[in-house]
Order: sequence, then C-alpha cells, then structure tokens
Amino acid sequence: MSEEPRALRVADKCVLIVEDEFLIAFDIADQFEAAGARVLGPFADVPTTLQAIEHGDVPDAAVLDVNLGGERSLRVAQRLAQDDIPFVFVTGYDSNCLHEERTLAPILQKPFAFDAAVAALFAN
Repeated sequence: MSEEPRALRVADKCVLIVEDEFLIAFDIADQFEAAGARVLGPFADVPTTLQAIEHGDVPDAAVLDVNLGGERSLRVAQRLAQDDIPFVFVTGYDSNCLHEERTLAPILQKPFAFDAAVAALFAN
C-alpha cells in the first residue's frame, strides 16, 4: 500500500492505542500520527482506558494489546464493540489460544505491519 492511500484512510481519524509496553506503544502512536491520525493514549491498563472512553474520548478505531500487565483487554474490546468502533488485537501470543478475542476482532501478531492494522481498521 502506498503512503497516499494509507494517509487518506487514517487522516483526521482518532485512534485509541492500548499497549503496556512503552516503546511499542509509542511506536504505534508515532506511525498513526505520521499518517495523519490523532492518537488517544497510549494507555497501559484497562481501567484508565475505560475511564477515558467513558469521559467522552470516543475513538474512530483502536489497537488493543491482548495482555495488559496480566489483565486481558476484553472489557475494553467489549466496550468498543458496544459502540460499533472497529478495533484490532495485537499480541505476541499464539492467536490460536485466543478464542474469545478471535470472535470479536482481527488479531495481528507482534511485530505487525502498520499497513495491516490500517487495512483491518479502515477497510472502507
């Protein structure tokens, strides 16, 4: 995918980043910002993420790490699904072990290609 279509898909979108590994979180955020998105977060835990969403920070899409310091991000995923907000899970785990997550959204293996996330989030 060329830079132009990616930027057109992402430009002016608000993307929620939920990732507890600092370097990974900011790498993901930098890539979305470079493509023209506004980033919400990154957030490193479920309670803080849910609080941000509940207080009016509603994203257009989200990237969720499956495991956040020992807690799974399923509550965040369920909240996003309730509002029809597209999201992807990212993980270092074998995605075959993530049965509940697979029913909710695409799963991308870390390290993942930024273009794969954009394609999954902004298919239209």
